[in-house]
Amino acid sequence: MSRKILAIGNALVDVIAPVSPATLSDLGITPGGMTLVDAETSRKIHASLSETRAVSGGSAANTAAIAAMLGARVAYAGKTSGDALGQSFAADMDALGVASVIAPETSGPDTGSCLSLITPDAQRTMCTHLGAATTLQAADISQAALTDADIVFLEGYLLDAPGGYEIFRHVIAARPQTLALTLSDAGCVDRHAAFLDAILGSIDLLFGNEEEMGALFPETTGPAQATLAAARHVAGVICTDGPNGVHIGEHGLHAQLPAVKAEVRDTTGAGDSLAGTVLWGLAAGHSLIDSARMATHVAAEVISGVGARPARDLRDILAQAGYLGTPAEA
Repeated sequence: MSRKILAIGNALVDVIAPVSPATLSDLGITPGGMTLVDAETSRKIHASLSETRAVSGGSAANTAAIAAMLGARVAYAGKTSGDALGQSFAADMDALGVASVIAPETSGPDTGSCLSLITPDAQRTMCTHLGAATTLQAADISQAALTDADIVFLEGYLLDAPGGYEIFRHVIAARPQTLALTLSDAGCVDRHAAFLDAILGSIDLLFGNEEEMGALFPETTGPAQATLAAARHVAGVICTDGPNGVHIGEHGLHAQLPAVKAEVRDTTGAGDSLAGTVLWGLAAGHSLIDSARMATHVAAEVISGVGARPARDLRDILAQAGYLGTPAEA
């Protein structure tokens, strides 16, 4: 049985829609990034979309979902409202066996949403209205929830919320056995560079893509250098590099794993799925590099479909790839 993972993040419902590059240009949205929008702007963009599909999401929630799909014992901390979107979010997480440690709000902002706009090249551009997610406070996350978990996972997007810095400080003060962080977005790194630099030594496992790692270590050239720079501060580093695979930094050394070939339809949740698989692997007793190898197969499955949560049994995918069977608890 895996150790327990607690994921903490912005609870959102993803609204996924195909769009043309011209639509992004007309909306004044930078392709490939994440833009924070207010409720009115979110509603206007949503109304302009002709084809949508809603699924519970948020970066840390997607990571929690993938880890739970693989068999980990997972809990999640994030704020939703008791509205229809909040009820949908709770039902989706409950169906996966992810335990919620925070009750929905009965008043205040609506449940947050993320418009995930997918262009024909499979790139996703996000317009996020945080809604109730912004009301998450350090006091909402009990000491019991933190000490019950062997791995605590934070998403960088939390830093954009009013209570984000205090949530990070609260979690760090609890001294979890393993504290993992995903950088979330290069813009997020830029906005909070000084804070991230100050707390980096408290992080045990760092996730990011090549742009995010480059933003965190602007003096480096390329993802391999950025991974090594991160590994001087953090015990374990995972840096995704698109079709070039995954860079691993551990014990001051660098390794690179190739990407698993896939027909890319939607990159939404690729990094989240990789993080979820790595967390599950570590919780089940696998090494960081073996966990990352398995994660490349899960990420390939995710990007070959639409949305961050695949329909196929992920353990079957890993079994077919020859990875499951050891250690016994996996």
